[in-house]
Amino acid sequence: MKTLTTFAVAALLSIATGCATSRGEAPEDGAGAAAQSVGDSVTVQTVVVDESRPARDASTGDLMTTCAIEGTYLRVSGIASTTAARALNDALLPVELGILDEGGCERAFVIETSTSVLLNEKGILSVTRSGNEHYAGMAHTNNTFYVQSFSTTTGRKLEIADVFSDASGAEFAAALYAELLSGTPEQKSMAEAYGDRFRSQPDRISFALTKEGVEVCLTPFAGHADFALAAEPITLRYADVRNILSARSPAAPLWDATATSP
Repeated sequence: MKTLTTFAVAALLSIATGCATSRGEAPEDGAGAAAQSVGDSVTVQTVVVDESRPARDASTGDLMTTCAIEGTYLRVSGIASTTAARALNDALLPVELGILDEGGCERAFVIETSTSVLLNEKGILSVTRSGNEHYAGMAHTNNTFYVQSFSTTTGRKLEIADVFSDASGAEFAAALYAELLSGTPEQKSMAEAYGDRFRSQPDRISFALTKEGVEVCLTPFAGHADFALAAEPITLRYADVRNILSARSPAAPLWDATATSP
């Protein structure tokens, strides 16, 4: 059985050599594979994954149906720091792949995963990550949808304290709550149902930076397909929340650009 480390090396070799393998083959249309050299961007490539293992009954050891993971994820290059590049690529690697290689295939499952680029400039890479999973015995499929931003200088995922002047996230949560209350009937309903929860746990809010503002996805509070905002992310425009953004943030050039644009 291959380890997760072996997988990472195999994927990188596939990307470097252009080998047509399930762990490293870029889509034929080149989606996600073209170099993006405008500004402080990095080269992003989409990698196709299609892995499966036989699942065994934990008590008897008998073979059951298979565990399978399929979909896409991203790999980046063009980062000066090898440490930052390694950290960012490790973060972009689907965690579900580790289930196959760490003895977790004791219960049949099928997982689909996908990652796409929201922003790749000014030293920031923002992505959308989505998927669905079904384990044997589950009554329904569990869907996931969340967004993230990373510094391509350090390879670190940006947290609330990296973006907002109030590191506790209270001001961020309050701005999001106000935006929901002024939105559609569905958003108002969501504010009433989940407002207290995300205001008390702002660190659980899924957010990413775009050209226009802070895109928010509240899916982690539910975890099932009935969380409507997963399909319609909310954007807090930089112009509307500038007073709570940190001037020392590595992403400050993004909102500075909106202030100077015509």
